Amino acid sequence: MNNIMEKAAVYPYGMQFAPVFRHRQLIKELEIVKLISPKGWGLSGRDAGEADRGPNTKMMVDSDLLESLDNWDTLIVADCNINNRLKCEIVKNIEIAIEHKKNIVCTLLLDEKTLNHMKMKSEKHQVNFKYQNNYQCELQNMEINGQHIEEIYVPIVFIAGLTENTNKFEMLLSTLEMLRQESYNVSAIGTRAYCEL
Repeated sequence: MNNIMEKAAVYPYGMQFAPVFRHRQLIKELEIVKLISPKGWGLSGRDAGEADRGPNTKMMVDSDLLESLDNWDTLIVADCNINNRLKCEIVKNIEIAIEHKKNIVCTLLLDEKTLNHMKMKSEKHQVNFKYQNNYQCELQNMEINGQHIEEIYVPIVFIAGLTENTNKFEMLLSTLEMLRQESYNVSAIGTRAYCEL
């Protein structure tokens, strides 16, 4: 059995991706070795734990994607709340990574034109481009067959919050990790684009 994991960089790293990084051992195919944050976010040169004001993680955040290209194989493009100017910069950096033969796992919401451009560029440079932000589209197109309620034979835990930024996603990942350590067979369903990681 081959246990070699691809080395991955996360860009743009910030508060929304911090819970995933804290529970990175749940990601089976990728080893996160680099965190890259835009210069204006104030994380460059600081411990990754400062993104969510949690404990130190012993990994420093960089701000230069180009400088670290030789150290990883896959770029995880993190979904985050950004303006159009920063989104254009992120798209340019994705293109640079593709040109340097880096695989892409994109969870950032892209418009159809940009997405198609990225897929074509990836094919041209023979790299994998995996887009994981079509969750909303799948929900809108879902059909419900039948009107009866099925019985559920397993416990279900819902994690919800009354407001934003209350660490619901961190709670989901912590609960998942804790139950797996107790040898429970657990599945987690989340609303964030990178839940499939």
